[in-house]
Amino acid sequence: MQYHLDFNFCSIPLLALLFLLYKRKKKLSLYQNTLYSAIIIAALFSSAFDIANVVASRHMDSLPFWLVNFTSYGYFISHNSIPFFYSLYTCALIHNNVFGDSKVLKSLLLLPYLVQLLVILTNPFTKAVFYYDSFGYHRGFFQLPLYAICFYYAGFGAVYCSLFKDVLLKNLRFSLYSFMVICLSASLLQLFHPEYLIENFTITFCLLLIYLSLQRPEDFIHDHTGALNDNAFYKSFLINAKTRRQDRILFLCIEELSVLIHTFTSEKIYHLLSAVTTKLEQASRQTVYYLDNGSFAIMYKERAPFATEDLLKKINHAFESSFSIDSSHIDLDFRTLTLSLPKHGPDLETVYLYLHYLQELDNSRHWALSADEISIFDRARKQQIESAMKWAIDNDGFEIYYQPIYSTGKNSITSAEALIRLRTEELGFIPPDEFIPLAEKNGMILKIGHIVFEKVFRFMSENSLNQKGIEYIEINLSMVQCMQEGLSEEVISLMNKYHIDGKHVNLEITETAAANSPKMLIQNMTRLSGHGITFSLDDFGTGYSNITSLLNLPLSIVKFDKSMIDMAANDDTGKMILDSSTAMIKQMNLNIVAEGIETMLQKEDLVQSGIDYLQGYFFSRPVPGPEFLKFVEEFNQI
Repeated sequence: MQYHLDFNFCSIPLLALLFLLYKRKKKLSLYQNTLYSAIIIAALFSSAFDIANVVASRHMDSLPFWLVNFTSYGYFISHNSIPFFYSLYTCALIHNNVFGDSKVLKSLLLLPYLVQLLVILTNPFTKAVFYYDSFGYHRGFFQLPLYAICFYYAGFGAVYCSLFKDVLLKNLRFSLYSFMVICLSASLLQLFHPEYLIENFTITFCLLLIYLSLQRPEDFIHDHTGALNDNAFYKSFLINAKTRRQDRILFLCIEELSVLIHTFTSEKIYHLLSAVTTKLEQASRQTVYYLDNGSFAIMYKERAPFATEDLLKKINHAFESSFSIDSSHIDLDFRTLTLSLPKHGPDLETVYLYLHYLQELDNSRHWALSADEISIFDRARKQQIESAMKWAIDNDGFEIYYQPIYSTGKNSITSAEALIRLRTEELGFIPPDEFIPLAEKNGMILKIGHIVFEKVFRFMSENSLNQKGIEYIEINLSMVQCMQEGLSEEVISLMNKYHIDGKHVNLEITETAAANSPKMLIQNMTRLSGHGITFSLDDFGTGYSNITSLLNLPLSIVKFDKSMIDMAANDDTGKMILDSSTAMIKQMNLNIVAEGIETMLQKEDLVQSGIDYLQGYFFSRPVPGPEFLKFVEEFNQI
């Protein structure tokens, strides 16, 4: 019989090129990709052995018989492995772990393949698949069962795709069905016309179709981090829900990411996130998803007690070392939350509610939570507050209140702290400690900060505060604002607009910003100090204080937190700490403001301690601008 090898000669270079392109392409770390590579390799060997077998059969008189047999066995083993690998590939698209933890599925897939492999390997004794005699090559009685097994795997794949059609995308199902129909048609043609060796070429064509339409790693990999993206997470969740696997999800959110984003360029942030992805993958030995906003997810099966605890320990240990950005060394901390599927995640919306809850926690402590410990239903409240902030930004809805600051040396009100307030008809008064953290996380804080500067400078300009004895107004800076490259330009521009002298402006920075003392903060403070603006360190005594940072920054005032004042009033040790802190700061030629003064006794004690300024409800609550002016006029006349 004259065999036509043209199709095989076309298949080999196409398969080799396809394999090289696929191996060079960045891929998901999934079983389906390993199996796709296995199909390509099996098809490549099948085509090569098919050619070799035909050539060897034509020259069997001059070649060793073992070599002729070797080409035949190589062809049958590689060629008949393709339907098996393809069935595994179909299951992997749905389960990702091939068998979906099902012993029945494993049996249905493995047994036919093991039977045909056994028959092929025992062919030297049985002649069941093929044999040679003086007239050449002949098919054995088991050739038709081999085709039947091939059809079995095709039918299995078709049924399985139909059962889990909700998991597979429409174009994915179409491609899988096309593969089966095209390959089966070619097998039937070759069964009845064995001289046309077309099977391997049709397999190559279908593999190319998969490469172009299904195997698109860029759809599932985050461009900048190398982790799987939210599309991959969505797909994995759908597979989990459809197969009812008892998996767990670990969410990890980088703390203070907003500060890093506003400190470094996007390129450097993505480089950092890529390094974080690599370290998470190495520590967890699991697939890592990046869900944006500094949030990662790991979906895993808790196969042993305390598996989650062990996973967290490995991750914490891996992140004990710092990351480097430029000349800065960054220590990253994570907030974490674990939840069980499907217990805590009956649908993807609920799963993302848990993630949003974790993202919006404050950074005052390192959160390590379980879904059993929390309620996610306050998410609605946070969404309402975000909507209220957007409305206030667009409709001039923010108000500025002023809390008077008393000078112990002049026995009068000489300054005030500007405090932002938000009130809506729907929610009523929204405390700053509730909406400010949200604004820092979603980026609104920069617009809100600009509004505060605008309103305060306008108020100062319109009311000539210095003529009323008010020496300066304190304005709070958020951590994000402190790191803004354009902060100094923004403040100077607004001061020029309203003709404000810098000596009448005092900016409060947080202890967290001061403790880190990044280059951008120091640059901003230095430039603004050159325009006469002074700086206060807010909330001294809350646990983050770094005395070294006080020496490195151009500060004029240190504000003692209310907790420090209360501790001094109720405890001898607290009084000792207050007195020693006061003496130390005085030696640094800095002034002190004590916050939270509520009683005459506190006032008298603090005056005796040498505190320069007092602020608290004993003097006045924060009040709107007109009330503040009236209060100052009445108080300073006493």
